[in-house]
Amino acid sequence: MTEKGSAAFNAAIVRHTAAVEEIVVGTLSDEDLQTLGRISRTLLRGVVKEGTSES
Repeated sequence: MTEKGSAAFNAAIVRHTAAVEEIVVGTLSDEDLQTLGRISRTLLRGVVKEGTSES
């Protein structure tokens, strides 16, 4: 992929992610968002832990 193509792809991903976040935050209740945050942190800890054990 060219540098210009890569930049365009990255920009599209950023726009899409922002749009999805806006929909999610606007749709979910505070409690739902807190639950989602806990799940995300748990998953991230698992990924980080797994990544460091493979080194």
